[in-house]
Amino acid sequence: MVQVEPQVQVQPQPQPQQVPTYAAYQQRRHKQGSHWYGWQTLIVDGGTLVGGTVMAGVDPGTGAAIIIGGYLIGPPIVHFAHGQIGRGFGDFGIRVGAPLVLATLGYLVLHRSGDSLDSGGAVGLVLGFGLGVLGAIAVDAAVLAYEPYEDDENAEARAVRRHALRPATMTPMIAPR
Repeated sequence: MVQVEPQVQVQPQPQPQQVPTYAAYQQRRHKQGSHWYGWQTLIVDGGTLVGGTVMAGVDPGTGAAIIIGGYLIGPPIVHFAHGQIGRGFGDFGIRVGAPLVLATLGYLVLHRSGDSLDSGGAVGLVLGFGLGVLGAIAVDAAVLAYEPYEDDENAEARAVRRHALRPATMTPMIAPR
């Protein structure tokens, strides 16, 4: 004799939500991630280059001063404004060091010893310097120009640091008399 057991239908239980809500996702992302502000340093570099080139047509000395000064101190000021003091000084060091090191290497690689009129060394110097400038701009925008997202744990410390950078502020007010 064959016994048949009654079949019991089991209804599926609702699974807990495995996908986080958008708010939870944003909160986790803000705590783990960072914010890119490299577009600001690129705007400063581009504005410096365009403004200095235009000014060089009027007065070459002033144009060169704008390009050199803007290249060296413009983007570090952007880092300082974002509260990234160490990155600002690091950016300044890269902007000074990279062109000098690569210009020296370019000269040493293309220099022909024994020639009194050595055009290879001059070409290497100019190419190395140009690559150093472009490399410093690229490293600044791609690597250095990040700041952590605001989160509850560091918000107070960051506010104190930003207040130290801007000790005096002006706020317009309208009030009846």
